[in-house]
Amino acid sequence: MLSPGSLRVGSRTARAAEHREAACGSGAIVLAASLWGTIGLARSFLPGSVPAVAVAAARTAVGGALLLAFCCRPAEVGAVLADPVSRRRVLTAGVAMAAYQGLFFLALGRAGVATGVVVTMCTVPVFGGALEALSRRRRPGHRWAVSTGLAIGGCLLLAGGPAAAGARMVLGVLFGVAAGAAYIGFTAASSRAVTGGVRSSTVMAFAFGTAGLLLSPVLVVGQQGWLGTGRGIAVVGYLAVVATMGAYVAYGRGLRAVPLAHVGGLVLAEPVVAAVVGIVLLHEPCTARRALGLGLTAAALVVITAGHWRWPNRGPRHPDRGARLRCVARRRLGRAGPLAVIDGRGR
Repeated sequence: MLSPGSLRVGSRTARAAEHREAACGSGAIVLAASLWGTIGLARSFLPGSVPAVAVAAARTAVGGALLLAFCCRPAEVGAVLADPVSRRRVLTAGVAMAAYQGLFFLALGRAGVATGVVVTMCTVPVFGGALEALSRRRRPGHRWAVSTGLAIGGCLLLAGGPAAAGARMVLGVLFGVAAGAAYIGFTAASSRAVTGGVRSSTVMAFAFGTAGLLLSPVLVVGQQGWLGTGRGIAVVGYLAVVATMGAYVAYGRGLRAVPLAHVGGLVLAEPVVAAVVGIVLLHEPCTARRALGLGLTAAALVVITAGHWRWPNRGPRHPDRGARLRCVARRRLGRAGPLAVIDGRGR
């Protein structure tokens, strides 16, 4: 029979392992979002005439092929396809990723780059928290509310203020909201597949393989001569290897340990990195509004990850009252004997 002391030690060890896993998962998702933040820099090396949706389709198709080739074991392919639940989840993730790519670039085309990115990124944590509340039948918590508020304020400041209204702008905002919902759908389906026993890299390989197939017609329509140039090959190669394969392997690793509501907040590292890259490497102006936006979004990341970085290797500093009384009684017994405790002489 285990003693209470050994049970407490085991509980502390389990809590420490949980916090360590959550901290590593949070770091993996922030790393993935940081790699996504370099996409704009890579895109700047291509001519302005290259359609953004064609770049996204090429990145998704090549990245999905690389994930299938290097991160997916042949035995796992048959196992996933044979299991109807796993197959449905990974295919849902792939369809949601393809929908996200299309809706996101429609939002950029209608509402502009800044507004489209901000609307999409701001809706991701909101939809993530709502889906978490529906699936677990509980509110996400104060940390999610505070971090989401800070993140939305920061992203609005990074966008540079409100844009002019109009039918085209309203349609772009709606596309951005739909893109955020599609991205959370991809994240939720991937997370369920990972927690259901499928390796995270295999889930990402299936999802991006499916999304690449669905988006491949974009590469057939129109002139895609830029893909044969040295610059086009280099940019697509970087986007596929680093910003897709590497980023989504890390992202899948983080989904194993981080709640869905917190994932939506952690991916907000992407606009922060994109803004810093734009200021430092692309020499974009750094206004006071933009600096404040960076600070608020960074504060949101700190708030949402604060609970994961505590290291609970010790028990509670102040045990409950019953434990304190038992501890005092043991000390008295050791000093004055059992009768001293009973008649009060052990004080």
